[in-house]
Amino acid sequence: MRNKRLFSHGKTYGLWLATSLSLFGSCTIGYDHNTTWTSNVRDSQLESPTGVTVTNNNDGTATVKWKVVEGAGGYEVSFYNVDNPAERVPIGDENEFVDGCSFTRDIEDDTKYLAVVRTLGNTQLNNTAAETATETDFTTLIETTGTIPDGTDIALYFQSNPIPESNEELAYDLVAGGNYTMSEVVDFGAHNITFRGDKINHPTVTFGESARFITCGGLKIKFINFDCNAASSGSSDNAFILLSNNPAGYGLTASSPGQFVITDPIMIQSCEVRGINRHLFYCNGTSYCVKQFTVRDCILGFNQSNIILHMNSNNSFIAHTTFENSTLYSTVQSGQRFMHFSSRGPHWFISQLGSDSYGIGTIYNGVSYRGAVNILNCTFYNISYTGQMANYSGILQNTTYMNITNNIFVNTGNNEIIRRFTNNNNNVAKSIANNTYWYDGALSTDGGMQYDTNPITTDPNLTDPDNAIEANRDFTPRGVEQLRLRTGDPRWLPEVANDEK
Repeated sequence: MRNKRLFSHGKTYGLWLATSLSLFGSCTIGYDHNTTWTSNVRDSQLESPTGVTVTNNNDGTATVKWKVVEGAGGYEVSFYNVDNPAERVPIGDENEFVDGCSFTRDIEDDTKYLAVVRTLGNTQLNNTAAETATETDFTTLIETTGTIPDGTDIALYFQSNPIPESNEELAYDLVAGGNYTMSEVVDFGAHNITFRGDKINHPTVTFGESARFITCGGLKIKFINFDCNAASSGSSDNAFILLSNNPAGYGLTASSPGQFVITDPIMIQSCEVRGINRHLFYCNGTSYCVKQFTVRDCILGFNQSNIILHMNSNNSFIAHTTFENSTLYSTVQSGQRFMHFSSRGPHWFISQLGSDSYGIGTIYNGVSYRGAVNILNCTFYNISYTGQMANYSGILQNTTYMNITNNIFVNTGNNEIIRRFTNNNNNVAKSIANNTYWYDGALSTDGGMQYDTNPITTDPNLTDPDNAIEANRDFTPRGVEQLRLRTGDPRWLPEVANDEK
């Protein structure tokens, strides 16, 4: 009896499958169009699918899906970047034919997308294509918590609109092209905050004498231009980003070695910040382990009067530091350092804990490192002219990875860039190549250049780095080798035709 039941169920399933497949029309799921399965929809004007969905796969891709349109001969699909509403930039093939009900595209953070799907006709069934496509918006921007009106004093806004308690990342938006002031401190406390403008039309924020951002949590500042010239250079705690000197007051507990650990990223991305009169980032005399500090796609202008990245206090350090696709310059030639951390570092920190319980380690080239210094495709001009580029003995361990590639250093770091970054330490894992070291009109005599596997030894010949009008400073290299190897901040490089890529 048991075998008969199994046979009976199998027969019923086969009839159900045959019936089901006949309903799918020609939305292919892997069977031949020349089979006997046909759609009941014939001689019809088709419509584009409803309910088109876009799903973030959390691996750098998104998948667009829709329900089958019975009687279709396939679908015409496109996927666009629509950060600029007036311009659709195709991602992948435009008007691609899909013989199925889904497709996948690469995506990036902080980006607006549009998925377009149009049903195509089926000549065998005499069905004609849909006249219009279905369009579905999709974004990788995190949801907005609040939008700050144009013309607002940002400090006063947060005084009147306290940040809600939340364990989630909160995003505050500025209006595209808006103009703002910031008269005093904006303290984000231990919240994980994204503070952003518009990707295409950056708003502008003008600092007052006491303005600065304070945090003891994650902070991402994106797509905003800042004028910091009015901020005081005489105040010891003046910094663009200042770490709180009272993290315990926000409920944070120090780790057993004594550091307050910030595991969420602190980042400045796609910003122009000019007139920084003191620190870019300062630990404020408090013991911190910051897992990640990143500057990406920025122009940072300093009137350098002090250490730019200042973590040399109370055993503070940054585990993973990255400057990428950015320009850093100073209007004055200073003897102050660029980076200065304490003698402690991630190796000591983890050994004290007995484990990497805070997740300080990060993967580079398939290997996990506890710390890193990444300087990638950047242009430096007049930064720490007679000062040290880096001083951080706690970073110089065999568990740290250094990647210093494709940069242009001019009148920077007192003629010893790589020596100070690496301290000529052979134990540190290194990838150093394609950098230009040009100091006072000649090739650098930096002893650490031995670590650069392919140094560029010619003048980068920057176009106009000293223009009196800061917005008109031009760091475009005119050196043949720098242009050929496309080194320095990519924003200054000529566009490459598609057939040259």
